[in-house]
Amino acid sequence: MIKYYYKVVEIKAAHMKKIIFTFLLILIFWKAQSQTTYYWVGGTNGASPFNVKTNWSSSSVGGAPVSGTGNISFTISDKLIFDGSNIGGGATGAITPTITNSISIGQLFIQNNATVTFQRTGSSGTSTFTLNGANTNNGTAPNPDIFNTPDFSIDATSTLTITSGTAGYNMIINLMTTAVGIVSGTLNLTDNGLAGSTSTRIYSQLSGGGLIFKSGSVCTSNVTATG
Repeated sequence: MIKYYYKVVEIKAAHMKKIIFTFLLILIFWKAQSQTTYYWVGGTNGASPFNVKTNWSSSSVGGAPVSGTGNISFTISDKLIFDGSNIGGGATGAITPTITNSISIGQLFIQNNATVTFQRTGSSGTSTFTLNGANTNNGTAPNPDIFNTPDFSIDATSTLTITSGTAGYNMIINLMTTAVGIVSGTLNLTDNGLAGSTSTRIYSQLSGGGLIFKSGSVCTSNVTATG
C-alpha cells in the first residue's frame, strides 16, 4: 500500500497581504499600459480642449463619443486616428482641431482622405504632441519589419499640415526613440513667416531615421531650421 502525506502550509495574514498588494500593483500597471484607440468625431473644428470627450469615440470610426463629461486623460500607449471617411455624424471635410494644450500618446494616424491641420490656438505658448510608440529598439534604427507597423502615419490619400498662424504660438510633433513615422501622403510645415524656426516642427529622437518618407509622398516647408 502506498501512503500519501499531505502538508498544509499556513500563509500568515501579513504574507497574504503582500501577495494581494503585489497582484494589485501588477493589475494597475497592466491597465495603465493597455492601449485605447480613439477616433476623431469632433467635426471640422471640435470642442475645446482637444482631449474633451465629445471630440472622440473609443468604439469605431464615426462612432458615439466617449460617454460622460470632461476630458480624456490620454496615456502614453493610446492611439489617435483621424479618418476622413467620417469625422463625426457621417460628415467629411477638412479638420482643424482646437489645440490649446500638449499631449503624450502612443500613436497617431491620418487616414482615408483626411485633411488635418494642427495649429495652436487660444494663447501663446507651445503645444507638443509626444508620440511614445510601441517599437522597442533602444534608440537605434529598428528592424525593417517595424516599418510595416508605424506609430505615426499619413497614408497616401491624406494630408497633415503643422502650422503657426501667430508669432509665439508653437506646434510641435515629437517622435520618441520608440516611435517610427511613415509618410505616404502629404506633410506640410509652415510658420507663415511669423515665428521663425522654433514655431513649427516635427522631429524624431531615433538615431538612424525614425521618420521615413515613402516613394510618392510629398513634404513642403517654408520653415527655416537650424542645428
